[in-house]
Amino acid sequence: MKLLKVIGCLSLVLGLLRLVVDGPAVAAVDLKSADPLASCFRPAQIPLGAPVTLSNLGSGAQAASLSYITDQPVAFEPVDPRLRIRLRAMAGAAALPRGTLVRVASGEFTLAQGRARLRSGTGAGAMLLDAADPVRFGHAAKASYVVAIKPVQVAPPAPGAAARLLPAGSSGTVGLRSPVALQALQPIEVRPWLLGQRENIFPVRASGQRGLSDLAIDVRHPGIRFDPAALAMAGCAWSDSAPPVPAAVASLEGASPGAGKAQLAMPSELLPAFSAIVPQTVYVALASADGGYAGYGAFTAIDRGWAGVGATLLAALLLWGCLNARRGDEKSWSAWASGLFLDANSQPSLSLFQIFFWTLITVWGLIYVFIVTGELMNLTGTMLVLLGIAGTGTVAARFLSRGSTGAPAAPAVRAPATRTEVDFAALLSTNGTFDLLKLQLFVFTLLIGAFVVWRIADSGVFPELDTETLLLLGVSQGLYIGGKAAAPATGDAAEPGRPA
Repeated sequence: MKLLKVIGCLSLVLGLLRLVVDGPAVAAVDLKSADPLASCFRPAQIPLGAPVTLSNLGSGAQAASLSYITDQPVAFEPVDPRLRIRLRAMAGAAALPRGTLVRVASGEFTLAQGRARLRSGTGAGAMLLDAADPVRFGHAAKASYVVAIKPVQVAPPAPGAAARLLPAGSSGTVGLRSPVALQALQPIEVRPWLLGQRENIFPVRASGQRGLSDLAIDVRHPGIRFDPAALAMAGCAWSDSAPPVPAAVASLEGASPGAGKAQLAMPSELLPAFSAIVPQTVYVALASADGGYAGYGAFTAIDRGWAGVGATLLAALLLWGCLNARRGDEKSWSAWASGLFLDANSQPSLSLFQIFFWTLITVWGLIYVFIVTGELMNLTGTMLVLLGIAGTGTVAARFLSRGSTGAPAAPAVRAPATRTEVDFAALLSTNGTFDLLKLQLFVFTLLIGAFVVWRIADSGVFPELDTETLLLLGVSQGLYIGGKAAAPATGDAAEPGRPA
């Protein structure tokens, strides 16, 4: 009993440690992450004629201005009042020195290659404008912007004109220290820009038929309808040791206005097996194609390979404690190892072995899934059917072992040395003779059990077996029970000391 208490306390401590490492607090997205993260998302397109605003990329980022070239003569107004007065007084051409700041309220120009933060006219989330080719813009309605020009000669105002014009081909820079309202004169390719995005989602490692690589995420944002028909969503994931890689949004459901649930499929390279004993922090980002929604969070990823090893050790420790408590002073390893499925005659029982086998797999699965996800494994009807088939076989075997008077057969009187002679191979024998029906049931049980363990390791849930597979095991169990009924002696406990 002391050993079982120690095992119980150890399991409780390990469980608390698992909960402690879950859900790490993370800092806002920094420039080191934001730049490669933008390249991870699929590009979106700002359509022709869309009103936009441009600004710098954010604190610590470069590109406080973008170079430009005018595509046509552009009306301007000097920002410096003294220059405005001097130009009005001049009748002829005038030279504007380098760095002259002028305000522009019309005209078109081309931005040379550069990077800027862009917001669409709806005021949705920030996007990265990272133009590989020059991009054309025009002034936005009822908006003006300030540019710094290189030295240029401006002609006097045309008769009847109110302002001078910068000639086509004039060059300079557009300041981005404050937002600049413009109009896109061509479709523009942009990507989500999440610099400074704070943690607002809390991914949970999901277990289910799809696999342990899925994340369940609650998404919330006022005014957004989380419906795949109305919102295109994409995801990216990365860790401290791996760069951002795309993560597909497997499903998106709108739970209520402004709230929904997303299922994110994690890339396999971020959840490898037998790579790191220490838990890894995996970061996750979500963004809609229009930039209206952005989510960021992290979760603790425990290596599935080492989790399987840990679950095996804990299940073995629990089994060892139970066997040790039952064994008492027994010194025989074979009797000890089969102690949980011995019948009343101290011989291995195939029907009891099945219950032991499926119980052990279920215990291992519960421990494994808890280590990986921090939650209990989803139990399915298939598991209950398998336990039911094994339990039915055990109950039927015991009924067949009863005497003709209806009273249970008397258990064998066991001397202390009797258990040392337990032969595990007797599990497949009936009345000392090899039983092919038992072999069939034993092999089918092991094969289906191996598949179940593999699926639990892969998906974190007891798999849904098809009807034919369950029928196969049920028929084999029925033949086994029928064979016991037709045997010369009555079943598991027919003769003391004989194998079940």
